[in-house]
Amino acid sequence: MNFFPRVVLLIVLSTCSAEVVQIGSNNWTQTFEGEWLVEFYAPWCPACRQFGPILEEISNDQHVTARIAAVDVTENPVLSFVFFVYRLPSIFYAKDGLFREYDGPRMKDNVYDYLVKREYLSQTPIPWYYSPSSFHMGLFFRFMELGMVITHIHQYLLDTGFPTWLSFITIGLATILFGTLLGSVLVIIFDCFFPPRPQILRLFSRKKKVSNGPAYNLNEKREDESPIDAELPVDGSGESNDVQDQDLRRRAVAQPSTE
Repeated sequence: MNFFPRVVLLIVLSTCSAEVVQIGSNNWTQTFEGEWLVEFYAPWCPACRQFGPILEEISNDQHVTARIAAVDVTENPVLSFVFFVYRLPSIFYAKDGLFREYDGPRMKDNVYDYLVKREYLSQTPIPWYYSPSSFHMGLFFRFMELGMVITHIHQYLLDTGFPTWLSFITIGLATILFGTLLGSVLVIIFDCFFPPRPQILRLFSRKKKVSNGPAYNLNEKREDESPIDAELPVDGSGESNDVQDQDLRRRAVAQPSTE
């Protein structure tokens, strides 16, 4: 009674394990979960063409629990930068977000023992600052994707007849406008959700008054003073002494003589 469901289950499992998943920029994050063996290859690489049938045989083995995946670096160059691929074929083993680079021989028995006998446990995982599953590597991937988009736009402008200098100017102006728009949006968002504190506003207003205060008072004082009311400074010529002598003489003449 239970024999038929088991046969169906084995057929389904063997079919799933025989499938080599093609990984690209849109689905590469699924390697962060579960167990994966990822190969980076290129169609023009002779060693990659020799290792392709070996990889398919490993995927058909029922004892291999890891899912087999392949990445074409000619169609996904950004992923080759994220994984720091410097030779082809490059093989990475991933389990629950921990990545290890397989550096053994590209032979079926060696790869089989690496997976089934868990020889990967004796190998140190890739450090977190190089790990493709880290947060900053995700940002690096997005940045590289943006660079590839700009490169495609530049090539498209050249193909349509734009000169090189005009293409650079167009892309530069578009980048500046996009950065200005993005910065304005971020400032508005921060002002809405994180308004400045009243203490900070008072501090800035006080500094503004202090910086503008002396000049304003000096101008106001000069406007209020008239040439008639302004007191002239006394220099060292003795003018003030002459005025005092004249006042004393007038008082002496005005007083009557007692003799």
